[in-house]
Amino acid sequence: MKKNMYTLLFSTLFFTSVSIASSNFYVEEVSKNLIVFTQNDQQGLIIINENSSIVVDPMNQETTKNIQNFLATNDKPMIGHIIYSHSHWDHIAGGQIFKDQGAEVIAQRKCKENWINNPNSNVVEPDTVFEKEYTISVGGASLEMY
Repeated sequence: MKKNMYTLLFSTLFFTSVSIASSNFYVEEVSKNLIVFTQNDQQGLIIINENSSIVVDPMNQETTKNIQNFLATNDKPMIGHIIYSHSHWDHIAGGQIFKDQGAEVIAQRKCKENWINNPNSNVVEPDTVFEKEYTISVGGASLEMY
């Protein structure tokens, strides 16, 4: 079985083309397993695999509800992992709904340190913290983080 591998460098995410629209939430299916979503001109990623999905930067509760609706409407698996690409609260304040459904929250060590030193009640504390690199492998897809 061919594995899909996605690499995430912790920097600014930027994609230009956007399709399927609903309110101010836009989704582009880049491939069968990779989705870019945009809400209020901010972007994140969803990696889809057989049994679970990974979301990078669930911006806020409105975005989270839109992601849930998109996944359910398109018969795609719900979120099992939440990735914080960085610690700007406006990019990562939407994870509580996914956490309540059992998702694991993963962040780089500096992101958690920022959360401890500057807590935000809308941001879920990371469950797993990594120093230099971390790989999540779920089903046929992997996400490498540096």
